[in-house]
Amino acid sequence: MSVHDSWQAERPLLAALPLFPEPFDHAVTRTVSNDGLVAFEGRQYTVPFAWVGQAVEVRGCSQHVQVLAGGGVVAEHPRHTRTRLVIDPTHYEGPS
Repeated sequence: MSVHDSWQAERPLLAALPLFPEPFDHAVTRTVSNDGLVAFEGRQYTVPFAWVGQAVEVRGCSQHVQVLAGGGVVAEHPRHTRTRLVIDPTHYEGPS
């Protein structure tokens, strides 16, 4: 079997590499409050209400604050804003 034939045989099995996570310089664990917020660096950030009462990881990336839970990013907000309460209204939508 040639190299080309081997490559053709493997090609259907190949998948894209996972994206690397955004580099971060600060990470903490927080519990999502009853109003769907987590505190980080003197600000409050919304998290989808399904995570209320759950422990999440909050990461400070270069331009964003990421909230991770359940094996993925569940919320992302701009970092270092003038606003002390950063709200994404979609975090309060959906069935209760």
